[in-house]
Amino acid sequence: MGIEAVSAGGLSTDDTAHEWTLVRLDNSYFYMDPTFENGEGGRGLKYFGMTTADRVTAGNYIEQTFNIGECNQIWGPDITATDERFSTLRAVSYEELNRELNQIDCTDIDGTEWTFLLE
Repeated sequence: MGIEAVSAGGLSTDDTAHEWTLVRLDNSYFYMDPTFENGEGGRGLKYFGMTTADRVTAGNYIEQTFNIGECNQIWGPDITATDERFSTLRAVSYEELNRELNQIDCTDIDGTEWTFLLE
């Protein structure tokens, strides 16, 4: 797909370890964990396009323990993920890609319908 991605992982405040993904889109970094909620019947967007602060909050992870690329050379504070453009997608309970209009038609958890435009 041509998307730069690398494995990332870290520890929570209760010493639980977990793996997720760090991607770079349009020169911005985002944390993704698209499969974590799927076992619970989720849509894969709850942990999509996260900032560093979002990733820390979701699971009480410790930024200093983020190991980027499993190489023990790049750590969470070395990568800045601050772009919030995907934050609205995390409340989606149903989505449908509309290729004709280049958008995602969304319904959020309280039933509100809205559109996420793809650029």
